Amino acid sequence: MHGDFPVSIDFTPASVAPAGGTVADTGAIFGPRANGSEYGWNIDSTANAVSRITTYTPYQRYKTFIDMLQGGQRSWDLHVHSGKYSVKVSAGDPTAWGGKVNILAEGKQALAGTTTSSNRILTGATTVTVTDGKLTLSSGVGATMNQISVVTIDYVGPLDGPPPAEPTPSPTPSGKIVWKTAASHPVARSESFGAAINGQLYVFGGYTGTSFKPTASAHRFDPMTNKWASIRSLPVPLTHVAHADDGQYIYFAGGYPGTGKDGAQKFAGSGVWRYNADSDTYTALPSLPSARGAGAMALLGRTMYFMGGTDLTRVDRKEVWSLDLDNTAAGWVARAPLPVTQNHPAAAAVDGAVYFIGGQISQDAAAKMTSLMWRYDPTANQWSSAPSLLGPRSHTTSSTFVWRGQIISMGGEPVHNKPIRSVDAYNPATQTWRTIGEIPAARFSGVGAMLNDRTFIFATGYSGGYFSGSTWIGEFID
Repeated sequence: MHGDFPVSIDFTPASVAPAGGTVADTGAIFGPRANGSEYGWNIDSTANAVSRITTYTPYQRYKTFIDMLQGGQRSWDLHVHSGKYSVKVSAGDPTAWGGKVNILAEGKQALAGTTTSSNRILTGATTVTVTDGKLTLSSGVGATMNQISVVTIDYVGPLDGPPPAEPTPSPTPSGKIVWKTAASHPVARSESFGAAINGQLYVFGGYTGTSFKPTASAHRFDPMTNKWASIRSLPVPLTHVAHADDGQYIYFAGGYPGTGKDGAQKFAGSGVWRYNADSDTYTALPSLPSARGAGAMALLGRTMYFMGGTDLTRVDRKEVWSLDLDNTAAGWVARAPLPVTQNHPAAAAVDGAVYFIGGQISQDAAAKMTSLMWRYDPTANQWSSAPSLLGPRSHTTSSTFVWRGQIISMGGEPVHNKPIRSVDAYNPATQTWRTIGEIPAARFSGVGAMLNDRTFIFATGYSGGYFSGSTWIGEFID
């Protein structure tokens, strides 16, 4: 879930408002909801949603339920990030009794018992560990009356044990990049964006806590002093941002803005900004034609291209728009759409072409990562297939850049919640990908760049269970 815990879900027909302090589940199949969370059933269960008129209980949350057993075994999922969660669940029919209740959370018994005339609603609780992106409720063996009324889920803490120790940086197996550890970012974070300007790394936004609310904070790393410093905060809290830079300015567009209740994120935005590193200021540019999140952007000459991503309902999109930086008053112009609909891709511009790189179809545990790459010819306004990556790769939006005429991709996520270490390079001249090294530990959604012609940098990111503040500097050995 994205937002504050605890969260209480009231299982109710669409015609009945949820009880106070809860959000509704009306039996729809798993997917994003208007309240900013993502949850639902393995099969449509709206026909199983029931409301009772009864004086047995004064509590509205116990007067409605969804039958988990009628019409086949049903399971319910809530999208959460890896960690430990408490689960408190209530079930039963306030107008009937004598049935056996057995509800599992992540395969662990959360509630079991037999209802009686004086105890028609049963409540139980357990604590579970989630590693696959979904907290699942299902029916246990022998259940005859799993009529779930309400569940309350709270975040307990990270996975058992401290974050894994960082490895000692060393030459990669190829011997091409030698890494050393630099000062850690002041706050562990992930899904940030940034770029290197004048030999310093700039990191903006992202997530910094388990409430998964976007932050507006921004920092600059100076490798000469080995220190991070705060810079002016973003105009709005952001994560999942598309961005590009021209060596002087950093441009960014769309993303997940933290503009909802209490700073909770929305899954797409249309704002476009330019950051001036010299003056530490932001300037608004023409907004995107439609809100997008988790897209990608590249700058070719003086034309900026925005590609892909998702809309406010987290549906993948294929629209492509361009903006002439010398005539921003003309606004964004529609270009040939992508051949695919994908989110969390990377993008780069080199040798007169724009590349749309990797990404994924769908979201979270349901995501299918891709190794496809596409090439855009702006003169012909046409997309064509380009050589695939060495393997599926998503979440490299902020760790893909151009170096020595080649596209570099650092880290990434080939399978949901499973980061990798490889640093790969694509040479347009030979149309081939090759591995030139590895970052010291597996990460995705970090920020990578070149500080100069020989010096790589990679900071922050997600390790598959923890946010990271690590910063590594790598010297390329010719």
